[in-house]
Amino acid sequence: MSPTLGDNFPKGYREEYCERHFKPWAVFRLFSEETTPPKIKRFVVAGINEETGQVAILFINTSPLRNPGLRKEQMFLKSKGRPYLDHDSYLDCSKIYERSIGEIKRIFLNDTSAYLNMMSEMDISEAKAVIRMSRIISLNTKEKYDLI
Repeated sequence: MSPTLGDNFPKGYREEYCERHFKPWAVFRLFSEETTPPKIKRFVVAGINEETGQVAILFINTSPLRNPGLRKEQMFLKSKGRPYLDHDSYLDCSKIYERSIGEIKRIFLNDTSAYLNMMSEMDISEAKAVIRMSRIISLNTKEKYDLI
């Protein structure tokens, strides 16, 4: 990603910015090796587990998953009123990906433009409801990230 004005600030300022914005339900844009092919993706931090040093992420897709059985695991996101979206999209609540907190924070500190915004309280409630109802995401994973 290209440098931003924030990337020119001293490390202490960037660290404080990171601490303020790296929290559950923040939306980021980072390179993802989990996709085929690997590419830059938007994702939501669904939870942070300090004990394990991991963060749970949900990907935002431009179209719903093709599998009809997974459609109820998708949350439609209209772009209007969501500054982190360029067009209507879908939050994929069918699979939680786990990454290292340190890895995400390191990337974020070096590229402050990775942070896009926070989800609204209404969207957070809806996403949590979809995750709670999911029969695909394990109860252990839901508990690990306080998503019950």
